[in-house]
Amino acid sequence: HCISMWGHNFRPEYRRLRVLKERFPAVPIVALTATAIPAVQDDIAVQLALKDPARFVGSFNRKNLTYRVVPKARYFQRLAAYLNEHRGDAGIIYCFSQKATVDLAGKLQNMGFSALPYHAGLPDAVRAGNQEAFSHGDASIICATVAFGMGIDKPDVRFVIHTDLPKDIESYYQETGRAGRDGEASDCILFYSRGDYGTIRYLIEKECTDPMQKDVAYRKAGAMLDYCATTGCRRKFLLAYFGEVYPEERCGGCDRCETPVKVFDGTEAASTVITCIGEVGERFGASYIGDVLTGSKSARIRENGHDALSAYGSGKGYTRDQWLLFIQEMVRNGFVTSTGGRYPVLMLNDRSRAVLAGNLPVPLTEPRPEGIAAPEVENDYDEALYLRLRNLRKALADLEHVPPFVVFHDRSLKEMAKNRPRTGVELLRIYGVSEGKLKRYGRRFLDAIDRYCAAQGPGPERGGR
Repeated sequence: HCISMWGHNFRPEYRRLRVLKERFPAVPIVALTATAIPAVQDDIAVQLALKDPARFVGSFNRKNLTYRVVPKARYFQRLAAYLNEHRGDAGIIYCFSQKATVDLAGKLQNMGFSALPYHAGLPDAVRAGNQEAFSHGDASIICATVAFGMGIDKPDVRFVIHTDLPKDIESYYQETGRAGRDGEASDCILFYSRGDYGTIRYLIEKECTDPMQKDVAYRKAGAMLDYCATTGCRRKFLLAYFGEVYPEERCGGCDRCETPVKVFDGTEAASTVITCIGEVGERFGASYIGDVLTGSKSARIRENGHDALSAYGSGKGYTRDQWLLFIQEMVRNGFVTSTGGRYPVLMLNDRSRAVLAGNLPVPLTEPRPEGIAAPEVENDYDEALYLRLRNLRKALADLEHVPPFVVFHDRSLKEMAKNRPRTGVELLRIYGVSEGKLKRYGRRFLDAIDRYCAAQGPGPERGGR
């Protein structure tokens, strides 16, 4: 991907590699990349002077990975809670800066976690020692910058967590791809705040001198924002980005599919946005509109006199981030127009005016409460029964040569351990149990639950507590 200016780590000097084909026309050349979107594939062929090359493209779908995007508010408390539930599991936590890796590793060490930092500024011996400790299991958590990655082939990484927004989907996909290489279920969690986009913009301005390359970088950052804001299946989004069609509507392995979004009549909220765009003269972007709606006291708003508008402070029923999600959704569905580019401006169109006239309803995605990462089963399930069901799942998965999550997700087993279903009808009420899985595995799991309950003697009523 570095050969292509559409790749996320473009290296202009790599374009000189076309000299190989010129000097050695009869020598076969193979180009390998993990994250080439179709445009990058085409550009690589052109830059290497390959004529009608054969292309071999594997699937980008990592079925055992679960993708979640979590609001960044109170991120450390929520990170600590997650790690406490996964003590002993190996994981990578990606941080934006070198200082952040050291600070986070220190905090986790104080909480009793075996965590080490990794970044390019560490002495070579320290960096190599920390990587070796992680690879050999002497440290379970590595807190790293993007410098951590090359040569990492630890198969049992159970989670990859991003504490900051990656600058493009290619980087994100590569980094999350270090989880679950053994085929076992693993988590990919991204703590998201739109405020991180400001840091990415700063880097783009600093690192990209070529105007066209800068435009490419902004487009890629925009795609990363769209991934975080999407109301649909995240796996479907990722695969579509890389040119692969995911045939199912829902994957069952991302937060959007675990808890499908709820849609409400957002005509009133949309009208508020449209009114604000009109009152500021259709000259500002989403962030500014969000500031006006939530009554920000920024100097820019006061200087523009927009604190005197009727729209100022009219959106205090939602947070700024929630308004930004509404705006992104309205742009995607054509209710307002975004000019795109480096500093996109929101403008009204015929659909906007139809909304204000009361002739066009606007469905919007109901915002999730801040701080809710993903649905979780309550912790009052029977842990001993859960462990038995996990062992049964592993045995069945080994017989079928599939990862355990293909049989049932952990959440399904926890619900079984809590509700103790005793009939097929009751088992079908459990998350993730379809008619097909009931027919294939149901009897084995029901028998295991029956044997466990018989050994326990009289206990809680079946079907829940």
